[in-house]
Amino acid sequence: MHSHEIRVQVVDGTWETIGVDRGRGVVAEGISASSNDWGSDTFSCTLKRDVHAAWPDMTAFTPLEYSVNGMKVWSGFLVEAPVSDGAEHEITLQAKGWHYHLDDDPLRRSYVTNTMTEFMDVRSHPTAALGVWVGQPTLPSEGLLTIFYPRGTYPSCYAGVLVEQVGGPGIQACRLDWETSANAAGMLFVVAGCDIADYSASVAAQQSNFLAQAVSVTSGITVSTTLTARRFFLIMLVYPGGGTLNADVWIRVTNFQGYHGWWSSAGNSILYPDEVIKDVRDRNAPLLSKSNTKILYPPTHGSNFPIPDFGSRAAYLTPREYIQKATAMYDWTVKVDPEKRIEFRPRPTTASLELGASWSGSFFEDASANSGDDLYNKVIIEAVKSDGSVIDIVRTTADGVGSVFSAASQVTNPSFDTNVTGWTVNAGTLTRDTAKFDSTPASGRMTTSAGGTAEIECVLPNQIPGRTYTVTIRNEVSASTAIYRLLATVLNAAETRNLSTITLGNDIGAFATNSITYVAENTTQVLLVNAVGTISSDILWIDSVSVTTNRSSLLDKRGRVRTHVLSTSLALTEAAAQVVADTFLRIHSKSQLKGSLNVENNMAREVLTGRQVPAAEWLLLTGERVRLTDKRDPDTGDLGREGVIKHVHYSAERNSVSVTLDNERTNFEALLSRLGARLATVR
Repeated sequence: MHSHEIRVQVVDGTWETIGVDRGRGVVAEGISASSNDWGSDTFSCTLKRDVHAAWPDMTAFTPLEYSVNGMKVWSGFLVEAPVSDGAEHEITLQAKGWHYHLDDDPLRRSYVTNTMTEFMDVRSHPTAALGVWVGQPTLPSEGLLTIFYPRGTYPSCYAGVLVEQVGGPGIQACRLDWETSANAAGMLFVVAGCDIADYSASVAAQQSNFLAQAVSVTSGITVSTTLTARRFFLIMLVYPGGGTLNADVWIRVTNFQGYHGWWSSAGNSILYPDEVIKDVRDRNAPLLSKSNTKILYPPTHGSNFPIPDFGSRAAYLTPREYIQKATAMYDWTVKVDPEKRIEFRPRPTTASLELGASWSGSFFEDASANSGDDLYNKVIIEAVKSDGSVIDIVRTTADGVGSVFSAASQVTNPSFDTNVTGWTVNAGTLTRDTAKFDSTPASGRMTTSAGGTAEIECVLPNQIPGRTYTVTIRNEVSASTAIYRLLATVLNAAETRNLSTITLGNDIGAFATNSITYVAENTTQVLLVNAVGTISSDILWIDSVSVTTNRSSLLDKRGRVRTHVLSTSLALTEAAAQVVADTFLRIHSKSQLKGSLNVENNMAREVLTGRQVPAAEWLLLTGERVRLTDKRDPDTGDLGREGVIKHVHYSAERNSVSVTLDNERTNFEALLSRLGARLATVR
C-alpha cells in the first residue's frame, strides 16, 4: 500500500495537505504525474468537492508538491482547475513543473563580446557631429578593423567606430590586439567607454578611457578595465590639434574581446555557464531556490572551456533561453529538482538503473533496432570568427578523447629483425644496425648521402579506403647531427597525393615516439621517411614501426565515412568550434537506444546497490541512464544496452511508469543552429 500526499501553499504562505487541512476526507483520485528532461513536467488529479464553493487552495499559480511514501517526487504550480457539476461534482487540478517559471519573464543580458562585426562608423549614428568625425573607418573585412586618415591637412578631428551596449552593463574590461602605422606622434589612438555616442561632445564625467596613446608604436596588446561601464564603446583615432599629415596614418585592430562585468582574466574569457544560470535565475526567476549546491563549476569536472561570446546587442530572451544558450556547447544535464534547485552537471556516462527481459512487470518497445540514420564519424563545423570571417573545422572520431585504435596490417619488416627487406632506398643508404635499437635485435640505420639527404619508403598494406590509420615510428639521430629536417609522410598508392606529414624530433641519445595519422585513399599507401642535412654520414635510426586503425565506432569498423556538416552563426574561436565538433561526435558516433518502456511496481533496481526502485521515484530520474540487461550493444556486441531516460509518466492508480528512452541526438545541433540564427537576427 502506498501513501500519496499532495500539499499546496495558499496565498498567505501556509502549506496545506489536500484532504486533511481543507475539504477533509476528500482525497485525490486519478493521480498522474510526469517529468521531462527539465524536471517535473505535468501533474493532474481529481477532487470530488463542491464546485460552487470558493477554494483558496485551488487558485492559479498555487504552489503544489506531490510525495509518495514520504518522498517528494514532483513540485510545481497550478495552472487551472476546471470543474464538472454533473451527477458528481468534480474539480480537476492541473499543474506544471517549476522549470516553466523560467519562461515567465524575459530579460536582456550581455556578458562577453568577441565579435567586431557589431561595430559601426560613428558617423552613422544620428547624434554624431559630421564636421568633427572625418576619418575613414573600415569595418571588419578579412579579420581587420581599420581606422584610416589619408595624407592631407585636417582640423582638430576624430575618426572611429562604436558599439552600443544594450541588455545589462556596458563593457568594463577589454582586450585589443592592434597594429599602427607608427608615424604620427601628434595623433592619439583612443579606446573608451562613453555615455553618449559622440565622444567629441562628451565631458570627462561621461568617459571611461581604456587606452590613450600616440600613434608611434608599431603594435601591442592592450588589456584594460574600468570601474564604470558606459553605454557606448568606441575605438578612435583622435587628432587633437589638427595639422598636416605627410603620410597615411592608420590603426588596425586584429582581435577584440569585451566583457560586461568581471568575466575576464588577463584579457581572456572566464565566463562559464554556471555564472549565467545563477545570474538569470536570481534576476528573473525569483521563485526558484537560490541554492547553488547542484550547479557545478565546469573546470572542476573536466570541462575547462569558457564561453567565448555572449552578444552585446542581446534580444529579450527568457531565463530558459539564456540557460540554453550558455550551456549549448556543453551538452550537460540542466533541470529543476522538486526542491526548486537548478541542477547543472555532466550527463551520466553509466547506467544507474537496470531491467531484464525475464523480470515480470516490465515491457520494452525498441524504436532504434539496427538503425544507423543518425550515426556519423566525421563532422565539419562551419562557423564565424569574431571578425566575421568563416572557419571550417573538420574532426573525426579518431581525434577526440576516448578514440579506440587497434592493430592493423603491419608493414613488412617493421623492426629490421633479419635484414632490410621491404624498404626501398631513394637517397643515402639503409643498413641493419645490431648495436643500437629500440626493440631487439636491430634497427634500421639511415645514413645521409654526400648531399646530406637520406630517404626510404615502404608499403602500408591491406588498408580500407576512408578508414583512419596511425603509423607510429620510434627514431633517434646521431649525436653530432647536422640534420635540420626530419619528415614522415604518408602518400597514396600512386604517390601523387600527400595524405599527412609530420616532423620527427631530432632526438639524440634515446629513441622517441612519433605518430602520423591519415585517412586511407587506396588499399595500400606509402610511408616515406626523409632526412635532410648539410653533410654526409649523418645517421637516423628508425625502429618498431607499427600501424593501428581507428575502431571507435561501428562506421569506423566498417571502413565507412559518414560526414555531417553543422553550420552555426555563433561567434566561435577555432578551439570552441573543435569542442562543438567533438561533442557532436560523442553523441552521434555510437548507436543509441530509443524506445518506450513500461515498468510496474518496483521492477527495476539500482545498479550499485541492487535496491528495488519504487515506480514513483522514476519521476526524479530523467536524464539518467537505464540498462536493459537482455539487449546487445550493436557497437561492441556486449550484452547489456543503455538508454537515456527522456520522459516519465507515473500512474498512481496502477503504480506504474511509462518511460521514453531517447538520446535527443538531434537537439544539440538544432540548438546550436537556433542560437546561431537568433544571434544573427539581433546583431
